[in-house]
Amino acid sequence: MSPRFTAEQILQAVRVWTERYGSPPTTKDWEPSRALAAGQCWRVDRYRTGLWPSLGMVQRRFGTFNEAIRQAAAQRGAAVRVVDLIPTFTPGDRYRDSIDIDGEQTIVRESDGIHLNEEGSSVAADLVLQAIDRDFEY
Repeated sequence: MSPRFTAEQILQAVRVWTERYGSPPTTKDWEPSRALAAGQCWRVDRYRTGLWPSLGMVQRRFGTFNEAIRQAAAQRGAAVRVVDLIPTFTPGDRYRDSIDIDGEQTIVRESDGIHLNEEGSSVAADLVLQAIDRDFEY
């Protein structure tokens, strides 16, 4: 039987993972079958090095994996920012492979349907830079 995690224990696990590996966990990190399907065995190895919640546990406690990441980041206060790309790339929680850029529908995802291509990455970078401009004075 797998251990149960409270919401606070999941948030703590996100923080520990982030400190250990330099970035927050992804759904593939906490769902080994997804990592294996993507050919990313190294993610499975990292998952097995500790006692981590599963993707399903996180989703049951927080509704979405992203919500757990947002809450863990919020507990760090001004030290961490989360730039929400969902309204731009998945408006209304509906998948889009293209979005309007300068009045033209432009494909923003790689052929895998998940990762951003060069155009999508450029849009994401602009959103991050806008967030930095809002947060910092030069």
